[in-house]
Amino acid sequence: MDGSLVALGFLVGICATLNGVGVFTQAWIVDTVTERGYSISASIGIVPYYQDDPGWLKAGSILICTSFFLYIVLSIWYIVNAITIIRFGYTPRARRLFYSIAFEAVIIIGFTVVAVILVGANIATYSDGAEKFSLGYSAWFCVSSAVLSLGIVGLSIHLARKSCCDG
Repeated sequence: MDGSLVALGFLVGICATLNGVGVFTQAWIVDTVTERGYSISASIGIVPYYQDDPGWLKAGSILICTSFFLYIVLSIWYIVNAITIIRFGYTPRARRLFYSIAFEAVIIIGFTVVAVILVGANIATYSDGAEKFSLGYSAWFCVSSAVLSLGIVGLSIHLARKSCCDG
């Protein structure tokens, strides 16, 4: 098996895991109250979806949950493509799947960036002197998965252009 194909699988697994942890942990929005020199923090997650959430939080929740679902689809496409390559080598079908993986990774990056910006920009408006809202570690897990997804895009395009043309 090609080293680039293994690296792509490793990146897909890491990104899907980071995104899953970010989506389902309860530290998207951190509320820190400072009073008389003491700080108390509490956090909430973006999942589950509640009807009484503000519109921007609902939109962010939908976008980030969609990105998680797309990582599942991307993982399945990678597995199907890897099995096809192991059995038949690099084929035109493999090339199409590599381009599909790259395109889906770009969509995931876009959804994640928009969701984090949407939530981050709107929670800042709620901060005042004693109470400060900020993005928690869950959001940064999702951002890190989006940044690493740039590697998925690059490796997928590399494999589609180079490896699929060698045969």
